[in-house]
Amino acid sequence: MVADPDALRSPNERGKRPSLRSVRYSTLRISPTVTLDGYLEVFIEGRGDRRWQLPAQSDRDEIARVANQAKAWAIQDGQATQGQLKYIQKALSDAGYHVRTPRRYT
Repeated sequence: MVADPDALRSPNERGKRPSLRSVRYSTLRISPTVTLDGYLEVFIEGRGDRRWQLPAQSDRDEIARVANQAKAWAIQDGQATQGQLKYIQKALSDAGYHVRTPRRYT
């Protein structure tokens, strides 16, 4: 019997915990994209995709409405996880469509 459980691991793996990135909570892939022509496209594996026309980047209320519609469509039948819903919001934010004022670090 081995007293030290790290003795069975390679030298590079000793003392390391398993990565959390290897754990998948969702069963379907989701890919939100903001296109150059001003649309939010959300593709869900096995369900297809949908598009929403995006408003001006300064119209925060309308951006929130579009984001909520996209999230509601993604969550139908309980298929989207919380992380996937955040991914839709991140795609909008990365493209400059902010619901809240972006943080300014000085």
